[in-house]
Amino acid sequence: MTEDNLIKIFCNSLKIDAKDVNINSKSDDIEEWDSLAHLTFLSAIDKETSGEASKIENLGEKYSLKEILDTLNKNNL
Repeated sequence: MTEDNLIKIFCNSLKIDAKDVNINSKSDDIEEWDSLAHLTFLSAIDKETSGEASKIENLGEKYSLKEILDTLNKNNL
């Protein structure tokens, strides 16, 4: 997954403008990123990866775009 692709999925999931987001964004930085939004975002990532993301055990515990991207990349997604 590329940085740009992850940000696009994130912004579409939370219905926010990409100009307000970068790879260093964390859940504490973005008001819209609450627990429900986190699940929505993870679900969108899973859909984009044809169900492979849901197999990553600790992905749901990542609360920054950089951590999520790194985890996806470590798992070859």
